[in-house]
Amino acid sequence: LSAALLVGGMLWQMMRMGRHLRRHIESRVEEVVAHQSRPSSVRSVAGIAVVTALLVTREGLEAVFYVGVQAMAMRASPVPGHGATLVAGAVAGLVIAGALAWYWSRVSHRLNMAVVLKVTAVFLFVFLIQLVIYGVHELAESGVIHGSQAFHDATEVLGPDGRIGHLLSYSLVFAPLMYLIWTRIGKAKPPTAGVAA
Repeated sequence: LSAALLVGGMLWQMMRMGRHLRRHIESRVEEVVAHQSRPSSVRSVAGIAVVTALLVTREGLEAVFYVGVQAMAMRASPVPGHGATLVAGAVAGLVIAGALAWYWSRVSHRLNMAVVLKVTAVFLFVFLIQLVIYGVHELAESGVIHGSQAFHDATEVLGPDGRIGHLLSYSLVFAPLMYLIWTRIGKAKPPTAGVAA
């Protein structure tokens, strides 16, 4: 539920600032390009270096923790070939991440920021619903909510293993994808000409 509060705040801020964000980014980029002839200050170079180091460190730590947990699980229940699968998965993940980074550096300038923000907002909205449902369900299961057993049984279908819970998980992918497809179809439709009487 705390995560739901954070996601809800992020969604609200995105919806509030989304209309002006693209214009703000473009004006800042134009300002930087206009002053490109001037040498970069030590402070700006250091700031970019620190942010880049933090981003790379965060992603690296996430990868290390995930692979470490998988390696510990492999040691706990040794399955033949599991180690080779773990190494192959880690290598494939690095290759795919590198390919995506290269592709992103080539096409990101053509992105429509308004559509990106709306697709992200759809994802966050579905994720927010899922967080609230799971949070309430888990509180009912732990007995924090009064009359929790009946409430827990009633919300079991919404939980992570329930039928609707599975649909919520799938909709995290399909809802933004459907919005993106709908936006592309709407853009591709030619304007209808008026019919003469």
